[in-house]
Amino acid sequence: MNDDLEVVGDSLISLEYNAIGVRKGDQDWLNYLNLFVFNLNASGKNDELYTKWFGESLPFSLSPEF
Repeated sequence: MNDDLEVVGDSLISLEYNAIGVRKGDQDWLNYLNLFVFNLNASGKNDELYTKWFGESLPFSLSPEF
């Protein structure tokens, strides 16, 4: 970690919708990725990693409502 760097502005990463592409018909891989991303966000690990690398908590919620 570089202590000389300083966070400025409202957020480091803007809220954008992203997607992971999978081969059409590959339902097993799609299910795995959806569960992986859901668990990463629901467990708080995503926020933990964001804080580790950017020095602050996520500026927006990543808990999807299903």
